[in-house]
Amino acid sequence: MIKKHIIAICLFAALWTVGAKAQEFTVGMTPGLTFNDSTDVIKPPKPVERCHLIGVNYSVGWGSLYTVPTVAAIREFSPFGVGITYTYLQDLWGMYSLFGLQTGLRYSREGFSYEDTNLKPYMTTFYEVAELPFNTFLHYEIFKGYVRLFVNAGAYFGYRLKVERPYLETEDFAATDWEESDNRFDYGIKAGGGIAIVLSPVEIHIECSYKHSFSPLFDPARDSQYYFNYTYPTQILLTVGLHFQLGRKIFIDDRR
Repeated sequence: MIKKHIIAICLFAALWTVGAKAQEFTVGMTPGLTFNDSTDVIKPPKPVERCHLIGVNYSVGWGSLYTVPTVAAIREFSPFGVGITYTYLQDLWGMYSLFGLQTGLRYSREGFSYEDTNLKPYMTTFYEVAELPFNTFLHYEIFKGYVRLFVNAGAYFGYRLKVERPYLETEDFAATDWEESDNRFDYGIKAGGGIAIVLSPVEIHIECSYKHSFSPLFDPARDSQYYFNYTYPTQILLTVGLHFQLGRKIFIDDRR
């Protein structure tokens, strides 16, 4: 009888030890949480955001000219630029809420002053352009989502609509006339970054960006068939926008 009692006590102790270990391993585990047995840290899932944004923007710019061969140029302030922007914030593989796409329509006035190859006095040019951008949009939320940091980069395509060149004004040629050698189609790259104040369903975006055209203002062989002159407009932009959230969805990813 004593041997039976001893065997029963040993079996009970063994079962109690196994049960305690199992309870220690599973304690606190709930659906959607990840247990890391190497560090004993339980990590909660992170929210994933998907959101459509429609925004209106106003910008000011400082334009200049990148030339080959190099000539002296002065940036001109352009206080007019308006646009409509569509932004789609999306997740990557349903896990990382950092990505987005951006497009829209922008109409602005840009200008610059420069010396030509004949070293004449600085000539000032202003023109108005409509453009269609296509950007990638990377963002990261801080302060519990009330502030969003973002960067964007991409390409744009545009068309130069109006021009003002007072130095070309003559009796037979107006300052607003286009010449046959002018290139009115525009395309290039644009990149920038900024900060957004998120007050759902409204966001205020403040952004600084740089735009560089790859479309010369006029035919490089306009002045000479042997010496080409390339003129590419550039611009630094400061933009403020009011964006409205449409169809914002935040869900919890429980796969991590």
